[in-house]
Amino acid sequence: MSKTPFDDDLSLRRALRALPPERDPAHDLWPGIAGRLPPRAARTRRRWRMPLAFAAAAALALVAVLALRVAPLPSPAPRNDLVQREADAISREYTAAFAQFGPLPPPLQPAADELDRSAWAIQQALREQPDATFLLTRLRSTYDQRLRLSQRHALS
Repeated sequence: MSKTPFDDDLSLRRALRALPPERDPAHDLWPGIAGRLPPRAARTRRRWRMPLAFAAAAALALVAVLALRVAPLPSPAPRNDLVQREADAISREYTAAFAQFGPLPPPLQPAADELDRSAWAIQQALREQPDATFLLTRLRSTYDQRLRLSQRHALS
């Protein structure tokens, strides 16, 4: 690496002291600068162009955002039938499985009735809110519990 004459503080200070002192210009420079500036009216117009462009862009963006918030987004294709068909298929599957085990003994019947009421309530909720597809998982879980109850009786 090559050394410069200002590698240490001492040599830098010496170089700064060697510079000529500040000098004022021999004459007033402002008249020459003012002569090269465009007329005041032209400067004013040019100065407002950019902020007006930004204001117009901001207004357009605001209108677009408001339009998106006010206008409803198109909804996807109706899933009512699809969700309801799935719920019906789940119910048919499990009902067929319950039939294989026969009737439950009286001590287990209240639990089975409660699970059947829960399954019915979930199906009703699906009819009212077909977009709540998480209810399909709850329906399957309820039927799984009911099936385990029937299996427990069959195995005992």
